[in-house]
Amino acid sequence: MRASLVADVRGMRSDSAAIAAAEASRLRRLYSMLQSALQHPDIFIPMSKRASGNLTADDEMWVRRSLAHEVAGELRITPGAARGMLDDAEDLVGGLPDTVKALESGEIMLSHALTIAGQVTGLSEPDAREFEARALPKASSMTPTQFRTRAKRIREDMFPDTITERTERAAEDRRVYVTCMDDGMVSITLFARAEVVQSIHHAARATGRALKAAGDQRTQAQIEADAFIDATMKGFLVDPESAPGVGPADIGADRLGGIRPTVHVTVSVETLIGTTNAPGNLDGYGPISPETARRLAAQAPSFTRLLTHPETGAVLSVGRDSYAVPSDLRRAVELRDEICCGIGCNRPATTCDLDHTHDWQYGGETKLTNVAALCKPDHMLKHHTKWQLERTADGELVWTSPLGKRYVVPRTSNVQFAEAAEAPGDSGSDRRSEVPVAAPF
Repeated sequence: MRASLVADVRGMRSDSAAIAAAEASRLRRLYSMLQSALQHPDIFIPMSKRASGNLTADDEMWVRRSLAHEVAGELRITPGAARGMLDDAEDLVGGLPDTVKALESGEIMLSHALTIAGQVTGLSEPDAREFEARALPKASSMTPTQFRTRAKRIREDMFPDTITERTERAAEDRRVYVTCMDDGMVSITLFARAEVVQSIHHAARATGRALKAAGDQRTQAQIEADAFIDATMKGFLVDPESAPGVGPADIGADRLGGIRPTVHVTVSVETLIGTTNAPGNLDGYGPISPETARRLAAQAPSFTRLLTHPETGAVLSVGRDSYAVPSDLRRAVELRDEICCGIGCNRPATTCDLDHTHDWQYGGETKLTNVAALCKPDHMLKHHTKWQLERTADGELVWTSPLGKRYVVPRTSNVQFAEAAEAPGDSGSDRRSEVPVAAPF
């Protein structure tokens, strides 16, 4: 048995080395693809009358974005992740050959290589190679976390005068992003300056300790989360005088009434009146518990029935009469698409542009079957590169890449807009129970 375990450990190590070699091979291939794309931009963007070798900064940006979408579609990842992979390949293969060789031989893992690439950002080529020479020997004997700390120290020892510039540059990328979790939960991440985030965390911890000392029955972690929720939501209150208090029961629920964010909740009539317990759907997240859907619906200032115009009067097409998308049609598209219809994109449809799939200037109509939610980057990609978007007869959206690959955009919602004619004399009181109800807040 001991010999078997020893063999398995050796085999695991061999597998890890093979994975590292494969990562190095993929980096080399990505770098080769990028160089080929930049040398032949006419494959990816219309070059008009410009010579194909005379790229402007905008031209190069669209070539890079077009190739990133090709990688995203092929690997089923987001375009942002694909752009990151291309950037990593350019930094490593193009500027840190010894690091790539160490990865290829299995001496280090990809995370070690990316740490080195991240630390040489902003350095001249000679300085980057000097840093690589100092840091690389440490990587093979350290965990990724240990090496990340050591690499930072090496960088600061070598170039202490650059930290201010690097901090200011990094601060320009500050942002908030959300990750959907299981069981009706979501994680929110704030990427900002260290002193700001640390201050927020310390304030939440101090609040937790104070309330625990006063006899609060919640856990320290729960109080910290509730304190953060309170501080954030009070900042969004329409009427600061009506700020609700902190309650330990049903975390955050007693604070929902004080804000008016724009979200869509879809819930069946049966769930709404309590005859079934089918889950509702929160736009941008997915299924939520029936109790949560009922509570949100109870607080909604208005409802929109998702039926076709015979029952709702919603404007679902204006043909060629108007390029602008009317509000009823916009809401229908947002609820149907739920997220951006770009490859691998998860931006909420409510933040997207509404694009005419068959371009308006070429005869496309402003109607539900010819309008799709596209985020600004994907909308611009469609018009500045050779990517093409079409809607098939069965309603699927298909992107065709400059390399001729076809990528189908999967539907994320089950919202349908089937024709529903009213019987003569029907007052509308006997509605079909399966009709979803949208509650905008």
